Amino acid sequence: MKYAFTAQQLADLKSLLNTMATPYQRRWYAEGLAHRSRSYTKHRQAGADMFFALEGLIDALETGRNQHYFAPLLKYSLAWSRKYICHFAAKVGIHIAQDDSKITLTNGAEIAFHGGLGLSLAALHGNVYLSEYAWANHPYAIFQSALAVSCHSRYRLTLFTSVSPNPEAFAVWKRSQAKGFSQVHTIENTAAQGGLWDMQDVENLKRECTAEEFRQLYLCEWPQEVAL
Repeated sequence: MKYAFTAQQLADLKSLLNTMATPYQRRWYAEGLAHRSRSYTKHRQAGADMFFALEGLIDALETGRNQHYFAPLLKYSLAWSRKYICHFAAKVGIHIAQDDSKITLTNGAEIAFHGGLGLSLAALHGNVYLSEYAWANHPYAIFQSALAVSCHSRYRLTLFTSVSPNPEAFAVWKRSQAKGFSQVHTIENTAAQGGLWDMQDVENLKRECTAEEFRQLYLCEWPQEVAL
């Protein structure tokens, strides 16, 4: 089945992005217009999967580019990105069938979801969103898959993850910094800029976590970098 969005429905999605997005998420959107490659190291529960699902849907409708959502496991890609895309589509009156693992639009764009290894990348091309690669069993392999699918200059690569102790994930993060735009977004940035957390939330988390857990999960400190 192919899904047709009207110009008004696209406008409504863009309006939804403007009203729903936090200040830092609006900057993520602007950075996506300026950079072909983006790498975000972000704190846990920053709203990245939700935001990038809406961004990718809007881009597919505006440009006709394919969108590929990668996660450590396929079930995560379906539960995170696909779920949010279906939610936003329903907000403007488009109801996507539950059994459509790949979403096809009438302008030719396809939105697909991938996870783990053993992927057949033949003929796959488009923008790529790679979520939480630091928690994949093989971060470098899934990063290479993302690079392959988005290798053409007209496509965009977006990586976003919280920090893990996996040294292979740290190596991927270091390499992604050299590819293009890179940003570290901590929970203190979110609280200062306005978003899903405030300073009282931050203080509560400090009491609930060990100092090491807080630095890694919410201040985005890679253990490998601290050890250097």
